[in-house]
Amino acid sequence: MYTAFASVYDRLMADVDYLAWARFYHELMERYGVPRGKVCECACGTGSITIELEAPKTLVIRDTGIGVAPEDLPRIFEKGYTGYNGRGDQKASGLGLYLCRTICKRLGHTIIASSVPDHGTAIRITLEQRQVRE
Repeated sequence: MYTAFASVYDRLMADVDYLAWARFYHELMERYGVPRGKVCECACGTGSITIELEAPKTLVIRDTGIGVAPEDLPRIFEKGYTGYNGRGDQKASGLGLYLCRTICKRLGHTIIASSVPDHGTAIRITLEQRQVRE
């Protein structure tokens, strides 16, 4: 279903002025009282994902999921590492957060994680501009 929608979306958005689009959404958020700094909130029956901007220049992706076990947290950015929760459902590859950290490093950003089991996880990406690495 997503693939079919994506091709339609791409055609509809091909000539869109994205700055004007962002201003439009910003005005809507202000009009309807969406808290300043909140960029996106997605929710389903089991939890939610929120993307926010925090000062100074930090993007925060927070969920209300099952969280990461404290003993796994120091290793979640390692290539191929899957923690207890990932091993349990056998759907984890151990590559997602590794790739995130790799991309962040190359862009000169930092990425850190904090988590509380059964309450969720927060990933913080500091968007300071440093020298980009090849």
